Amino acid sequence: MALFGGMFGSPKHPKLDQLSQAIQNSLGLQLTAPEADVLSVIDELTPHDMIGVTNSRSVEGAQEIFRSKSLRAFVDPDARTLTLQVAAPEEIERELQAEHTAVKVLHVGDHHATSSIIRSFNPTAEPVKVTPNPSAVRADTDAPTVPPAFEHLEGTERLCPQLVDHLVKHGQLTTADKDALKKIKPVEYSLEGRITALEHWRAELTRRARRIHVAHSGAASLIAEGQESAEFSEEAVLRRFDTFLHWLGKFVKALEHKSIKFHGKPVWLPH
Repeated sequence: MALFGGMFGSPKHPKLDQLSQAIQNSLGLQLTAPEADVLSVIDELTPHDMIGVTNSRSVEGAQEIFRSKSLRAFVDPDARTLTLQVAAPEEIERELQAEHTAVKVLHVGDHHATSSIIRSFNPTAEPVKVTPNPSAVRADTDAPTVPPAFEHLEGTERLCPQLVDHLVKHGQLTTADKDALKKIKPVEYSLEGRITALEHWRAELTRRARRIHVAHSGAASLIAEGQESAEFSEEAVLRRFDTFLHWLGKFVKALEHKSIKFHGKPVWLPH
């Protein structure tokens, strides 16, 4: 059955219906009727692109595919629609640079909301506009203060699911792996609880992504450190976070050795 009430269900644009169905199945969003310039880009999508959108299972994963085609995506959460617009490659490049240098992000969830920079799909400068439900966002004053030494903690928490989407896209993880990793969340929203969740995520990712090997450092086990009550001090938690960041940098480097380029790597991640 053609989408858009059959408006574009003609043999001239078969990929439009395919993309619409992929977005609806994977993201639960309805693709709005595209402009002529967007339609021409959609007509050039490859089967691999379609599979990538279908397997994305999140707007973050789909954003990477749209970017590669010089498209911007705008989401209306109330109407549950997704609109595509053509963007110049240099604009997308600037957005990627802004993403890599940005520290503060909007975190929407059961715990708190921080910063005034609105993010969607990926934490980019402007590409995807999502207006959160005010009832789901608490005031900034309710959010716990994060010490300056942990300025990249939220960025790291947002980077992890992006990396998982990338691994799924390149066949290094399955969607079942992604679902399992997505369920790993802090038991409590303290610094120690958040770092422990990252360590749990790291251990689970290492177990599931067996084809990606990262050399172990001489430091003690991250999980073992977290089990010692003496390691709950801010200085000790910072050491654990620093160890995680260095491991994450090595993991991305290991991907590059497998010719899998991760363009979402921020500049502050250790090389």
